[in-house]
Amino acid sequence: MSQKIIDIYDVVLSVAANIDYIKKQFVDFELSNHSLSTRILIVGHGRSGKDESALYLGRRLGLRYTGSTSLAVRPLLAHAIYGKNDLLTQEHCYAHRHEDREYWYEYCNLLRRIDPLMLIKLCLSFSDILVGTRSFEELNNAVKVQRPTHILWLERSVPIDPTLEFRYDDLLQYARMANVIRVDNTGSIEELYNNLDILFPIGT
Repeated sequence: MSQKIIDIYDVVLSVAANIDYIKKQFVDFELSNHSLSTRILIVGHGRSGKDESALYLGRRLGLRYTGSTSLAVRPLLAHAIYGKNDLLTQEHCYAHRHEDREYWYEYCNLLRRIDPLMLIKLCLSFSDILVGTRSFEELNNAVKVQRPTHILWLERSVPIDPTLEFRYDDLLQYARMANVIRVDNTGSIEELYNNLDILFPIGT
């Protein structure tokens, strides 16, 4: 990625270039089922197993999960970084999201200045499980829009994510409205699945 400095002008241009995508996803969001009995928000450091957990729980519980907030905003970031948003550019942009994490973080912060709820609505337009919130503001918006029944913090020995503004203890403020749970992912993938099975038993 080029080392250009991002500003609000880049974000406005990328929103304009993707306005049809945004309008369609907003319609899909309004048509989505927001009264599901199980609504899951998954957070944690980068590479802690959030996507893997969401994919597994989606299959287990019959919930939609097609990607994190990063995937939802991928067309916009592709245009902001590369000046185009064709599928190949989007895939390249998404594949390098971890190394460009701080750029993505700053972009999303600026995007919220245009519309505080856009990123959350884009994600929930095609997923029932919300993954990838990083800032306090985004976390509060996610709780406001999704009204989660479960907030999962994925615990794994990974480098500290400098773009993550909150930690597990900060989630406890939502304990009256949701089950706030620390999920151990320090073992094998099978152990992670077993931990999730215990949290979400089938038929109960």
